[in-house]
Amino acid sequence: MARFYAVILSTFFILSFIITLGDTRSRRSQQHHHLVCRKETQSANRLRSRIVQAQFIFTGTVSRIYKSYSRVYRAIVKIKRIMKGERRLTDSHVIIDGFGNPQLCKSEVKEKDTRIFLVNRDSNGRLTLNSSLIRVNLNNLRRTMAAIKSK
Repeated sequence: MARFYAVILSTFFILSFIITLGDTRSRRSQQHHHLVCRKETQSANRLRSRIVQAQFIFTGTVSRIYKSYSRVYRAIVKIKRIMKGERRLTDSHVIIDGFGNPQLCKSEVKEKDTRIFLVNRDSNGRLTLNSSLIRVNLNNLRRTMAAIKSK
């Protein structure tokens, strides 16, 4: 009986060590991710290059989210104001892929979030996030419009 408890106890310690090790690694990768994101958002040149690369830039509100089994998901966004791209899309609903993409810093959304979206159209005609989402405020709107005009 004592041997049985010893086996259970040692198994418990091994499992807790493995869980702790995995948790430490994920924290490190999250910290690295936050450092990269901080650098990306602070750089004005980085914003300009992201704006030049984007085919469409607009403000919009997330109407509905379609979560998937993978980390990356899509959402329906109601376009409010188009800053770059086809003006006829104003006030329409579009499906955008690429939310939750770990390659992009700020790509998570909730329903009713209003953001500045930088997107591209892929070879199948679908809209995909090109860059991190930008919060809508006066400063960000001015910076985005200035970068579009200076391009």
